[in-house]
Amino acid sequence: MGSINLVTSFGVESFFEEAQKSKVSGIVIPDLLFEEMAPYKVIARKNNIPIVSLMSPLCDQKRCEKMVEDCDGFLYLMARLGVTGESDFDLPNLSKWIKNIKNIKEIPVLVGFGISHPDHVKTVCGVADGAIVGSYLVRAIANATDPIETLKKELKFLQKGVH
Repeated sequence: MGSINLVTSFGVESFFEEAQKSKVSGIVIPDLLFEEMAPYKVIARKNNIPIVSLMSPLCDQKRCEKMVEDCDGFLYLMARLGVTGESDFDLPNLSKWIKNIKNIKEIPVLVGFGISHPDHVKTVCGVADGAIVGSYLVRAIANATDPIETLKKELKFLQKGVH
């Protein structure tokens, strides 16, 4: 995950070529609007690296259909409005959104933004193809004296929601 400024500063073609060499399996560029993504996707696809689209709960049906039809890899569905990070979230329409997306095209839908506890993971994985717990893990690692052991411990903790 990174800003479009990092990609353009590196050079778009060079960025995706190096990402492919490094075995990157996908990239999220949160500040790259779907409507501006096409020229980047041409280069990304040439290097077999999906650019993952983020979909807001406020996305209208017409835009949703375009995003889903053009989706590579998986769709990152935001569980709530606002910025990423740990917090509570409400899932009243999550199942409806996922069914709508899957009716357009059968693609993996992962849910993020606020997922920070095994119960969150369990709830999300009950309706989605996966949960994204990025900010939670970044914070845990940043505060750790042994980042690798902390990551292992936190992943086991979060996996309780899946089993």
